[in-house]
Amino acid sequence: FGYVHGVLTQTTVGKPVEWHNLGRGISPYAIVGQNTWRNYTVSARVVLPRSGTGSSPPGAALIARFQGFHKTTVGDFRGYEFKVSSNGAWQLAAGGPSPETLASGQVSARHTYAMSLTTRNATISARIDGRRVATVTSRTYRDGPAGLASLGYYPVRYPRFSVG
Repeated sequence: FGYVHGVLTQTTVGKPVEWHNLGRGISPYAIVGQNTWRNYTVSARVVLPRSGTGSSPPGAALIARFQGFHKTTVGDFRGYEFKVSSNGAWQLAAGGPSPETLASGQVSARHTYAMSLTTRNATISARIDGRRVATVTSRTYRDGPAGLASLGYYPVRYPRFSVG
């Protein structure tokens, strides 16, 4: 992740060489904040490329209450993840060695979305373009920093990113 022409951008364009197993479905992500963060909203405007890699449409994600990795498998990080793809499919999940889908659905297919993921005690809620798409109760992760991700190795731009 870096700033390209003043916009936060995921810049990795190819899957890295794995010196050991990084886990299933590994994709670029970045974490920011404190391990003690509990109740907050992470939000971003995401601009997806017109095409992804392979057969999957391009997508992006927000991360809340990141708890680190399961053993040394970085693809199996523990925390909440809210994903959206350019085909409009979205998913709210509790990640880890046994990922659990907490909610999923479909919105209009586009290449630009405003996303937010809010954690308030055991309530986790997700919004796309200002519309609440999910509110769930989960006590799996109690605290941890926030983050963002792309769902593959292509340039995703984040013109706005905030945690508050």
